[in-house]
Amino acid sequence: MDLITVLTLAQVINLASLLELSVDVEKLTVDVKIGAMTLSSIPFWSVKALSENKTKIEYIVTDLFIKKAVMWQDFSAEKVSYCIDSLTDLEVKLTSERDRLADSKAGEDKLLSSAFNFWSLEANSAIKKFHQAVEFEAISRGGQFDERLPAEDEIPEILGTLRANTIKIIRNLLDVLPNDSDVRRLGEQKYEESMKVLIKSYRRDLSSVKDLSWAVVKQD
Repeated sequence: MDLITVLTLAQVINLASLLELSVDVEKLTVDVKIGAMTLSSIPFWSVKALSENKTKIEYIVTDLFIKKAVMWQDFSAEKVSYCIDSLTDLEVKLTSERDRLADSKAGEDKLLSSAFNFWSLEANSAIKKFHQAVEFEAISRGGQFDERLPAEDEIPEILGTLRANTIKIIRNLLDVLPNDSDVRRLGEQKYEESMKVLIKSYRRDLSSVKDLSWAVVKQD
């Protein structure tokens, strides 16, 4: 192993500790956890290359997180129609980016493509749940249930699941941006807002978000 490789490996190990990645020093690979999915044996230089591509990461954080209030806004400010429209647009952008990067030979692009695929599936699942909630509300209005089932009541459950399952992706992307990045600064603000909403709804410590159960606490 030459000096350049050693220095590069040291940088990746430092990055991996920030992102909670598992590093295999002998094989020069890392295991990357994306939501509930783990990508194994990713070449470590792919992670390093991704961390050095500030422009790409800032675009992702800005367009797919900061500009998408559905990913961080307080549940009480959300409306079902907005959630469906916003998540549909998010899913389209995620699948477009996923497909664009899927054929790339660059390891960092494959890493992002996998993250986008997982994220888009979570968005699609949330969209389906919202449509189902709207259908149940319509049926309940017709008197087929003993009580009305407002679709708006399902927002904390649906968005809470989506956000908790994907927030790790955002955390990882923010962590590889330099501290002096304006996008990171704004992204950190939105990330904290998203986390506070999760904590308020699920009564859990910040460090336990990955272990959330979905018994939503009703707000007074």
